[in-house]
Amino acid sequence: MPNTQGFEIVSEVTVNVLREILHAAWKSGDDLSGEGVIPEKLEIPPGTALGPYQLKEGTVQIPKETLGLDMETSINGVNIKLGTIVHVEVDNPPIPSAKFFDLTSDIEVKVPITTLEGGVNVGAKLDGLTSSDVSATITSGDPIGPITAAMVEEYVHEKLRNDDSFPKIYPDIPINFPPFSMDARLELYDDASDAAKTAKVTYPNPNQVKVAIPCYMRFYNISGSAFGFSMATPMGITATIEMITNFSVVDDQVEAKLSEAVTTLTGITPAPGAEGSNYTTNKTAANFGGIDLDAVIADNFALIAQNELTNIGDVQEQVPSVETIEDFIAEEVRKELVSRKEILIWEPAPPEGSDVTINDVTIKALDQGLAMALNNLGSGNANALSFFVPNDRDFATAINGAKVIAAINEAITDEFGSLPTTLDDKVEGKTVKLNSLTPSLKSGAIDLEGEVTVVDAIAGSIDVDADFDADVGLRWINNPDGEGQMIEPFVIGEPDVDLSLLAWILSFLIGFITFGIVGVIIVAVVLSIADDLAESIGAAVIRDDISDQIKGIGAWPQSLSNIGNIDALFANPIDIDSQSVLFSGTMIITSMHALTSEDFANSNGPYFAVGNQALLFDGGAEKATSDTFWDFDDGHTDILRKPSHVYGKSGLYIAKLRVAVTEEGGVTTRHFTKVNIENVAPQVLMPENVTVNEGEEVPLIIRFIDVNWLDTHTATIDWGDNSAPEDLIVSQTNEPPQAQGEMMACHAYCDNGTYTVKVTVRDDVGGIGIGQMMITVENVAPEVYLPDVLYSLEKQCVRLEGFFTDQGWCDTHTGVWHLGDCTKRNAYIEEINEPPQAEGLAQVAHAFDRCGDHQVKLDITDDDGATGVDTMIVHVNRLKNDMLEDGFYVFSLGGDRNDLVIANHWYPYAAQIESFAPSNNQTSIDLDYAYEIGVVSEGQRSQKMILSGNLQAGIMQRIGVNKDWDYEFTAHFHSPDYHRMIARIGIDPLGGADPSASSVVWRELTPGLQWKNITVRTRARAEQITLFVGGIQPQGGRNSIYIDQTALYQIQPHCPIEEQCEESCINFADLNSDTTITQEFEYQGLLFTPPQEGLFMTQIGNPQGQSKLGFHNAGMRITFPIVVDQVEVTITNHAGRVIFLEALFEDEVLENFQEIINNETKTIRIEVEQFNGLIIHGGDSEAALVEICLCMPIEDPTTIVEDEDEVSARPGTAATASSFNVQKKQNGTSMNNLIPLDMSE
Repeated sequence: MPNTQGFEIVSEVTVNVLREILHAAWKSGDDLSGEGVIPEKLEIPPGTALGPYQLKEGTVQIPKETLGLDMETSINGVNIKLGTIVHVEVDNPPIPSAKFFDLTSDIEVKVPITTLEGGVNVGAKLDGLTSSDVSATITSGDPIGPITAAMVEEYVHEKLRNDDSFPKIYPDIPINFPPFSMDARLELYDDASDAAKTAKVTYPNPNQVKVAIPCYMRFYNISGSAFGFSMATPMGITATIEMITNFSVVDDQVEAKLSEAVTTLTGITPAPGAEGSNYTTNKTAANFGGIDLDAVIADNFALIAQNELTNIGDVQEQVPSVETIEDFIAEEVRKELVSRKEILIWEPAPPEGSDVTINDVTIKALDQGLAMALNNLGSGNANALSFFVPNDRDFATAINGAKVIAAINEAITDEFGSLPTTLDDKVEGKTVKLNSLTPSLKSGAIDLEGEVTVVDAIAGSIDVDADFDADVGLRWINNPDGEGQMIEPFVIGEPDVDLSLLAWILSFLIGFITFGIVGVIIVAVVLSIADDLAESIGAAVIRDDISDQIKGIGAWPQSLSNIGNIDALFANPIDIDSQSVLFSGTMIITSMHALTSEDFANSNGPYFAVGNQALLFDGGAEKATSDTFWDFDDGHTDILRKPSHVYGKSGLYIAKLRVAVTEEGGVTTRHFTKVNIENVAPQVLMPENVTVNEGEEVPLIIRFIDVNWLDTHTATIDWGDNSAPEDLIVSQTNEPPQAQGEMMACHAYCDNGTYTVKVTVRDDVGGIGIGQMMITVENVAPEVYLPDVLYSLEKQCVRLEGFFTDQGWCDTHTGVWHLGDCTKRNAYIEEINEPPQAEGLAQVAHAFDRCGDHQVKLDITDDDGATGVDTMIVHVNRLKNDMLEDGFYVFSLGGDRNDLVIANHWYPYAAQIESFAPSNNQTSIDLDYAYEIGVVSEGQRSQKMILSGNLQAGIMQRIGVNKDWDYEFTAHFHSPDYHRMIARIGIDPLGGADPSASSVVWRELTPGLQWKNITVRTRARAEQITLFVGGIQPQGGRNSIYIDQTALYQIQPHCPIEEQCEESCINFADLNSDTTITQEFEYQGLLFTPPQEGLFMTQIGNPQGQSKLGFHNAGMRITFPIVVDQVEVTITNHAGRVIFLEALFEDEVLENFQEIINNETKTIRIEVEQFNGLIIHGGDSEAALVEICLCMPIEDPTTIVEDEDEVSARPGTAATASSFNVQKKQNGTSMNNLIPLDMSE
């Protein structure tokens, strides 16, 4: 039987009751709950630290079925067990595997049971929990091992698939192994949709990691040859890049120094298709030459690895330990429980006016339940308490025996006063004296012993004394109205009366004792015990509304704040022993939200899909009392319980289901799940196969689709020839259900053949799509270009040149010249094999032995056998009567003038000149031409000329030549009057007959006593030149000169040197305005010659505020430092008059232009072949030159120094070398009419 161990009352509940309270507290933990309950879920805020990670968000569910509670006597409390489902999403994880933790864990919370604020209520005190009181044990397996194992592999995948800063393509890598050279393109693969192109990570031993990256290398621009062998091009290989480095996991840090990895190229295999076949061919041929092609490529790859692949970086990532994660979970739960403050177990509510006082409550955790000891009587020892709740009961309350006896004695005193005493009411008409009444407790009953005296009990005069002993038991009865329970006493058996009297009186005494004294006392005692019991345990007391008498009590406090209601019921028997009275019963604990639906979110994942495959998410069965919300982690949501969703991009998503119970007391829970969307490589859609010619541009439009429509793409095209792969511009749309893209490419092939065109489209997560097509390229014959006509001097070597082109610029060529004189020669070929076409010269040197027209043909054949042909006419001529031995003829001047004797095929020329000294000018002039026998340089005859007066004279001959060739004319001369005669030789490159023309290039030499040679050279500017040789006498008089042994030589240009120049624009912004210029001046390399009216600086017109060179109607002349073909002039004009422009070569006007410029600024382009000057005039004095643009010469650091005794014109110019002015007619033409001449014959 229970011993209250010095306390007035001890109440105990079983551990099962505490568990039911825990469940009720959990069920009452709705979305709006605060203190006093167990949460059904908790949310982890963004930014919370989990070891080295920061969380994006998290949620914890505490399912009801995981709740548990055991007694924890060591802390005088309980051990609450919470099973949790923990979902946390990591923000910016180092690898995808660390993005989401899907955990279950068991939480143990050691909570002391104590009196709460006020010292009366009893509960589990949560707000004092420390980290050591709460522990978590992960039950879903090791979450860190897989992350650690995947760290290096996923790091590599992230670099190869998603990191734009790490290149995956390395173009134009030079590879040289003499005599061969080439370029290479390295492409790294990591395509999750193709196992053969997926990077892999293995661990050869615990301290090493090996990264294997599939790759492809293409070799192009292959050049070089050895022993007649040239490599087939292009060629390609596939291989594996292996990177091996140290690996360690120390103090939760994973480290792999990939930047220090030993990197090699292994598994070299010929690539599919023609380029792989070419590699095999080249490798076999190289082996014969002692070259290991695999080793060469591997060695060159090592340089790439050293310079580039080390940029992949190092893996140095901290990972949380399992202990760290468990501590994190425990701490999050602890913080939540602390915020709940407490869980009530006993919350007494004594009625108003109660005189029951709870002085103190002492808590004792027992192995089987919880004891609450009330009101220490001074000797209370809670540690000595034992568990006394009967097996089939939930609670029990023991009242200290002394407390019960004191209550009975108090009831006796209240009813009878001090003893002995005469009872107020007669019993059976007799006066009764109650002499003594002593209560005690014994096993099973309350024992009442006493003595009574019945006055005049016998014969009306004899008093009878009797001792009695009655045992009274107690039992519970339910009130008929259902309000509470009441204790009902009952006498156990019949009272024991000690009488020596007659038996007839026995029944009277038994009835008296039972229903008189004992009955009255027991009723009073029962009411006292019931009142004290109810008020002590905080149960309800039910009183009569009129008499205020107790008519029933509750078995336990009826409610727990924030939790719910307690329905308790006392059960019989009421156990009595010498130490206490024990009341026990059962109870039902009902949550305040007991009827609210339970609907915990469960996403039922994980989920997996390929590409744009629709996923059916399962959030469980629809419930009318719940609202659902899916967040698919891609910006899309849904409110259906079982929605269908399509993801636009591959990757790992964390989908989140939220379920909110909408009933009062409902809870909103969340549940996360992984969604893995596998990438699908883009599909490349190639055009149909085509056939084209060499050099013909092939335009292609290539399209692709990608079911992962949010992927972005890059593309390259490999044309299958020796060219480098090209990056293409991608035009794409990214709308569901698939991305669509288009690329345009254009290419021309340099050689015939069949080519495999490969287009590679990469998405931004490593997916690789490849499309192929065939292009057949047909050979095109070379085109040959010969001039229509070529001149050559007889028996002089001439280099015949034919220009050819070939749209197949990789073709090589041979040529044959058919020379038209029964000879055939192989051509010497010089060619440039560069796009867009091969260009070459086919040359041959040949001397034609006879004059006449020769039809020459050139055949050019490419290396595929196609031939191109062109023909030309070679006019072979010679300087006639060059030695003056082929006879003379008489040239009649008419009238009384002397006939002239002229060497055959030559013509005379003469022109009057001005003397240095005007006094020497002779008004009469005369000529005499004759042939001379004996006075010769060589042979038998020479041409003799006698000049009278201030004039020049000689013989001339016109001959057909090649424009832009140099020609050298030479002759021998002699003059006995050498002190007054000067020999002169010249060439007019324009083929004119006027010795005074500015185009004639002259050279002069003073004769001596002996024959001398004189030579002049210039460049032909027309298809004929005129040769002049003779003398000039500036001092007048009558003097003779002899000419003999003339010769003409052709000097064929080889590589014409173009004058170096650069485009330059000259304006006058730096010159002062309001300045008049009347003198010729040079400005920025140009020579400006003003007319008599001069030029002026002005700022009128656009551009505003800029100085310009103004001119009057007479205009100005601008001389360029070189011959040009194009000039642009910008002129502003406000008069609205015509502006005239004249292109000049020296003094000759080559072409006229005019432009109307009316109150505006306009740029005019002048395009004329070979001019070196410009005249601008007109504009009515309101025009100005803003700018002139032309190709200005680049200064040559070399200086040409000429012999000061000889003056000759440089090729391509027309300067008069004479020191004398040629007399002009009024119309500006020379006076070459001394000899009427017609050279047309």
